Amino acid sequence: TVIRVAPAKHAADAPYAVGVVRLKEGASIFGRIFDVPFDKLAVGLPLRFRPILVDEQTSVGFAP
Repeated sequence: TVIRVAPAKHAADAPYAVGVVRLKEGASIFGRIFDVPFDKLAVGLPLRFRPILVDEQTSVGFAP
């Protein structure tokens, strides 16, 4: 999903992508997807975990 109208706290980051990523171990994790053009986002896109540091707080992120 591409977030184009973000909550006030993240408004400066919009637009950005978020999604559910299935890990090899079978679990699924929701997080931000970055370094992928929006028109290239697709189900099955191989991604790796990449932590995101925003205002000294770490969030879940994924990138190629």
